[in-house]
Amino acid sequence: FPENDGKSIGWQTVVYDISIFKFPVPVFRGPKGMKDIRFIEYADGCIGVFSRPQGGSAGRGTCAYLECDSIHTLNTEKLSGASFISSPDRNSWEGINQPFIIGRDRVGLLGHMAWMEKGEIRHYYAVVSEFSRKTLKKTPWCIIACRNDLPIGPSKREDLTDVLFPGGLEFISAREAVLYLGVSDTQAWECRITNPFPDIYA
Repeated sequence: FPENDGKSIGWQTVVYDISIFKFPVPVFRGPKGMKDIRFIEYADGCIGVFSRPQGGSAGRGTCAYLECDSIHTLNTEKLSGASFISSPDRNSWEGINQPFIIGRDRVGLLGHMAWMEKGEIRHYYAVVSEFSRKTLKKTPWCIIACRNDLPIGPSKREDLTDVLFPGGLEFISAREAVLYLGVSDTQAWECRITNPFPDIYA
């Protein structure tokens, strides 16, 4: 969408009902400027929503969570009332890229953790955590990949050299998974890693 200055472009998450693929119907529009809104459906039919508020007490970007009965009842007002589940310092930010059902009330989280160096040099890491639906708390992030783990390659800009952005996890077995990554805003990689959520195969 056009920003207020009429020159730059902003972003907005829009969720579509594609039950009739040729005629997608928008069912939810997130707040303007909010990235990394992720959904997960539990066995009881409830929808878990992980959001990424910014500004004010959320700082550069934190993770929040709420539940709703249906995506059709979700709106930006409800999303703004989501509970914070992380608290990065003022020079850092975090986001959830993919949630996974581990058990009845346990959710595995694939995410990114980032911080800004002087000169607006960005540093991004692929991380995992476990979230409890009962307590609304997550474990500390654990880094599973950083830029130095991969061969040297091109970068879109100098300030994006040390950037990994996780695109998803594919579980091969209780021991192994494939991590998909965007690298330095100009490459795409896949890496074989130790499965961070072996309980999925339990």
